[in-house]
Amino acid sequence: MTLVEWASLIEPILPAERLRVYLETTGPTSRRLWCKPEGELYRAWIRELGLQRAEGEPSL
Repeated sequence: MTLVEWASLIEPILPAERLRVYLETTGPTSRRLWCKPEGELYRAWIRELGLQRAEGEPSL
C-alpha cells in the first residue's frame, strides 16, 4: 500500500485500480475520512467488508 498526497499531480501514472482516500476538515479539531474505490477489485473489497456510502457522501 502506498499513500500519495496531492495524487492529482501524478494522475497519469497512477494505477487504474485504486482506492482513493479523502480527508476532509470538518472543524478546528475534527476530520472525516472517506474512500472511493476505483476499479472492480476495490468495489468488491468495499462490498466484502460491508462498507457502504453514508448519507450525504458523494456517489462512488
